[in-house]
Amino acid sequence: MAQNHDAERLARVRAALQAAGQEHVLHFVDAGHTTPQETTTLLNQVEALDLPALNSIFAGLRINKKVEPAAAADEYAPLSDLASADSTPPALLQEWEQAGLTAIAQGKIAALVLSGGQGTRLGFDGPKGMYIMGLPSGKSIFQLLAERVLRVSALAASSSSSSSSTKKHLPFYVMTSPSNHEATQRFFEENAYFGLTPTDVFFFPQGTMPCFDLEGKLLLESTGSLAQAPDGNGGTSVWVLMELLHFFPVSNLPSLLSFFPLQASTPLSPAPAP
Repeated sequence: MAQNHDAERLARVRAALQAAGQEHVLHFVDAGHTTPQETTTLLNQVEALDLPALNSIFAGLRINKKVEPAAAADEYAPLSDLASADSTPPALLQEWEQAGLTAIAQGKIAALVLSGGQGTRLGFDGPKGMYIMGLPSGKSIFQLLAERVLRVSALAASSSSSSSSTKKHLPFYVMTSPSNHEATQRFFEENAYFGLTPTDVFFFPQGTMPCFDLEGKLLLESTGSLAQAPDGNGGTSVWVLMELLHFFPVSNLPSLLSFFPLQASTPLSPAPAP
């Protein structure tokens, strides 16, 4: 019975791959070069993909389009509808700052640390946010960012007219990767979350996307596994939306207005700026 089920499953996956022009994925399975476990892993990976959508994404890439010549230098014009601290009246700057602090105090802002990468380029074998840059304090990048968030939270609480019972913490989201998720979470736990409230800290691994060759064919990492790569910082927006929809009905989404991104690769990143 199990063999019949496996054969039916393989036939379904094969049909989906053929319809998407990706039947080569099963080449090593058909040649008998995969173990039963490797075959199961590969089928699991394929079944998790939206093959038509992936083909559509690839078809829309520039690689399949005629490259237009670059615009001439005189065709570019500087943006005019911009504001800067230097050109903004002090009274208006103060108004903006108070609006930002009020939003933070009301729980409408969240910090989002983008930390899916490893510290390879820094000569560090671990999550980038765990890197200690040699400061006299000996603080890691994660600690520096967490303390800035704590400070701006304190400023928001002290400047807000809301009662203490209505003031909220600033949620601290940390985007990891499948390879460093557990190490990152353990680092925060071992360091008492750097003073942050544990229930305000959320960890999530960034997603992955299958790799294509220049012809739009799915690549294999091994005989029984697809090649995959992180989907980049842009994937966080999808996760955030799905996470909110998972925990809250659409009619009662949290009152978050925005996420303030902090790069683990940029330790001088400011805290959520009022």
